Amino acid sequence: MRHQHHVIIYLLVILCTCHTISTAQIEYTIRGELAAKSSSVVYLAKKDVVVSAMENVSLAHDSSEIKDGQYSMSGTIPEVDEYCLFLNDVRGWRTLILANSHYEISGSEDSFWRAKINSDFEEESLRAEFNQSLATIITKLNASSDSAGVARKSGDQEKVQFFRNINRMMSDSMENYISSFIQLHPKNYTSLFAFSRLLSTTSNLTLDSKQALYELFPDSLKNHSRGREYYYELYELEANTDLGSKAIQFSLPNQKGQVVSSESFPDKYILLEFWASWCAPCRVRNKQMISVYLENRDILEIIGISLDTDRVKWIKAIKEDQLPWQNLSDLKGSAAGVVKNYGVKVLPTNFLLNQEGLIVGKNLNPLELNKYFQDIKTKK
Repeated sequence: MRHQHHVIIYLLVILCTCHTISTAQIEYTIRGELAAKSSSVVYLAKKDVVVSAMENVSLAHDSSEIKDGQYSMSGTIPEVDEYCLFLNDVRGWRTLILANSHYEISGSEDSFWRAKINSDFEEESLRAEFNQSLATIITKLNASSDSAGVARKSGDQEKVQFFRNINRMMSDSMENYISSFIQLHPKNYTSLFAFSRLLSTTSNLTLDSKQALYELFPDSLKNHSRGREYYYELYELEANTDLGSKAIQFSLPNQKGQVVSSESFPDKYILLEFWASWCAPCRVRNKQMISVYLENRDILEIIGISLDTDRVKWIKAIKEDQLPWQNLSDLKGSAAGVVKNYGVKVLPTNFLLNQEGLIVGKNLNPLELNKYFQDIKTKK
């Protein structure tokens, strides 16, 4: 078995509830008191881009200056969704569900993630109950991971295996809890957003089990943007990314701002290499791929698709690694359309396309890729 190092992309989820989905714009008002020493601004960002927004505040949806220990903001969003409040100069965030509601969120800078939320948002008690139960399981899950790490450093393999077994049990317990909750509350947003945890790369649930849970959601939740993403992953992703499938085409800007299409190289094989500047295994593979690319560039083009959100760090990595191929990114991280279309959840990940645009290889390491093209040249 070939062992490869990857970085898992964790899609952080904050869970919430509501009965119905409206097609009208959702209006919100948020205000509160904040004991802040160094922070001067409160930002609001969608949950799936909050980490990116903390590096690049232009990705934030709204913001408010903190004046005399108070802040306020109001606006509209297209649908009820998961959002986070965060402070400048402070790591961490406070999660909430933005609905057609008014929110009073107050706390202190040093523990903003625990800021108290008062809202007229319905079913808040159910959401809080779910999160509390889930937090208990996650605490045990993290504790077992930490203990396994300590045992590994001490060289005690017996303890490592012991704590790994506990970790697996806690993971199963979490999946069972979420599955049971969805079955009991299929009409709530809490269930819709919790479902994403069951689609992680570590899930033990079968595809049939995941599809059965998804089918419990009413059409109103299936038609939510998150529901549509779930449908794609459950019913279409495999067919769209399997060997022999026609690759999904896309266009993205390069580091100079020029838009490049995946259809720009009709006479070459194309390797779509998903990576990020912060992914150590990606940086190692980048350097290993250079010799393969230079040796086969007459028939091969590599398109590096970065999941970076910080333009400066992305360009710096390109220069440091001296990458000679096409480098593209819309700086949306894991929220990028091309990332979702190809179902990328770990880095590095790659797809090899032939001249007809068909997927002919997946997750090839440099040695495998080079052998692939050497075989082609030998046959000629």
